[in-house]
This record gives sequence, C-alpha cells and structure tokens, in this order.
Amino acid sequence: LLCALAVAVTCSAPGADLAVVAPPRTVTVPGYPATSLADEDGPWQRALPAARELGADTSVFWDEIAEHGLRVPASWLAHGGWPALWSRAHARRR
Repeated sequence: LLCALAVAVTCSAPGADLAVVAPPRTVTVPGYPATSLADEDGPWQRALPAARELGADTSVFWDEIAEHGLRVPASWLAHGGWPALWSRAHARRR
C-alpha cells in the first residue's frame, strides 16, 4: 500500500509539502531493501493498479519521475526519513 500511495502522490502532485524520495530521472529507490521503479515484477510496478484505484492518473508517472522524482508528503517522514519508513513497511510484509 505504501508504494501505491507514493505513486498516487507523485502522479497528482498535491499542494502538500512534498519530500523527494528518489531524485528526478532516478529509478533506484533507496532503503532496505533498495528497489527499482522500473522492475516489472517489483513493488512499484505492481502498485500502479492500486494507485489508479486511488484516483491517480498513472499515465503521467514517468513524466513526473523525470521532472520531479518520486515524492511523498514530508509529513510521512519522521526521524530516519524514507529509509526508515520503507524498512518498517517492508518488515510488516514478511
């Protein structure tokens, strides 16, 4: 669900204060484990249908990645930033 929410935010670019998780034109997303936005079998590509269900226009995903990078609301990132959030979310999936 975290990937779908991040994709939805990246695609819609809401007025909220956004933090860059992966810089523009970068497909590697940091954290443990590191992931790739382009991996067809990875969590980001699998999250696209769920992001569409959340109302995101995922046809703009790669354009937004190229221009702004992968972004999430800054309020999601407490101490430890994205790597800590991603690690916690991944640990719960096991």
